[in-house]
Amino acid sequence: YLIAGAISLPSDLKISARREVSKTFVQAGEQIQVVVEIYNQGNSPVTVQLNDSVFSILGSITNGDLEQKLILPQNHGSFEYTFIAERGIFRWDSIHLLVTDRLGVFGRGFKIEDESEIVVAPVEKRIQRVDLRNVHSYPSPGLIPSGKTGPGTDFYTISNYAPGDSLNKLNWRLSNRIPNQWIINKFEKEEIGNFCLLVNAGMVSSSHQQEKKIFEMVLSVVAGFSAFLIRNGNRVSLISYGENLSVINSGAGQRHLKRIKKRLAGLRQGNRIRLRNFQYFPLRLFPARSTILVFSRLNERDLPIYQALMARNYKVRILTPDILTRELTDQKDDEAGRLALRLAGIECKLLQNKFVEQGIIVKIISLDEPAQQMAFNIQEAGAVRSRP
Repeated sequence: YLIAGAISLPSDLKISARREVSKTFVQAGEQIQVVVEIYNQGNSPVTVQLNDSVFSILGSITNGDLEQKLILPQNHGSFEYTFIAERGIFRWDSIHLLVTDRLGVFGRGFKIEDESEIVVAPVEKRIQRVDLRNVHSYPSPGLIPSGKTGPGTDFYTISNYAPGDSLNKLNWRLSNRIPNQWIINKFEKEEIGNFCLLVNAGMVSSSHQQEKKIFEMVLSVVAGFSAFLIRNGNRVSLISYGENLSVINSGAGQRHLKRIKKRLAGLRQGNRIRLRNFQYFPLRLFPARSTILVFSRLNERDLPIYQALMARNYKVRILTPDILTRELTDQKDDEAGRLALRLAGIECKLLQNKFVEQGIIVKIISLDEPAQQMAFNIQEAGAVRSRP
């Protein structure tokens, strides 16, 4: 068998390969189909086995044809498989093949250069509505009420008629009541906003699996917020900190949204950089006159950073995940655990009140809330429109 195997193994191997991926940008949980084409350009038949290193980093392979194949001279064969990957960016620069004799005794490894990349972004949590009043806006047509008169659809105030005003805006009922005076309706001007999404990728729990699950849910909400804001014409930037500091400058449009989702796909948790380290960074790291949406758990040590941002005319809104409700649901049969979580809830409420006393708005994100009910009000309680 050894002699027969050695004789049957071709000496002049001429093999090329190419990988084709059905999708290069998907959300977590979607299926991705991969086809690897093998071309035998030699004069002898070869038996080929796909031994790609990518199998060790992909998620679960659902189905595929990965059996070794006999490829005749000047012919080709293909390996196909489908997998479901978790969030991340998967890159590989080569295809690994194992060419064996017909008896499978001798083999020779081949590494063929072929670069590919798959971006698996977090699942986008669809946001139904966000109340964006009382945020910084820019004089460009958008959907955010600016608190100023101008082109718009919502009634704002009334004023006396002045030469040049459109007669279509005349308020006939009030004009009939006031002799020798014309009254016109004024509408609220709608502009775009500049938002900065500040994402905390730090770890605070020793339970890695639970921490990872909560972090993935938060990233889904961040992806939903970025999609909602950009699709409504606003400018959005992204800053994340944890294992490292990552910054995407302010921009708009679908291409910019794809850039943000790709950055979210590559985020890894860690504690190398914390929010209090931002005191050593220039605060102009944040876009000027922007509303900062912070996705993080509350930490009293971060309060001076938020106060410094507000002192420089930034508006800070903290959106923190509702972890205690999930824990109470999991601990429904453990009375001691439920008591401990209730005490932790009181502590969190006191900490939340401390932030509110400093003028920082804190909103609780319900991670288990259905997508069709995800609506946020990020303005102050009882806030009213400013009048000119």
